[in-house]
Amino acid sequence: MLAAAAVWGMVAGGIPTLFQTASVQAAGEAADVAQALFVTVWNSAVALAGLTGGLLLGALGASALPWAMVGLLALAWLTAWLARSTAFPKPPAI
Repeated sequence: MLAAAAVWGMVAGGIPTLFQTASVQAAGEAADVAQALFVTVWNSAVALAGLTGGLLLGALGASALPWAMVGLLALAWLTAWLARSTAFPKPPAI
């Protein structure tokens, strides 16, 4: 239970901050627009996850949730891996 709470703390606390930093750095002059989009996408993702989880739970039962999580986690990891150079470009040499 403590490990799950620690992981939840990292997701709820640290990762959004990293995403916001990456979006501001990538957006440059349009940082305010990037922040507005970030908040909208983040909240929409939370709502969509709740809806999808509820539909999956109702249709297939609780045993389907961990497998769905593993699939989505693999997809998220692959997306982050492929986008690593775009989201976090190397800073220019001074």
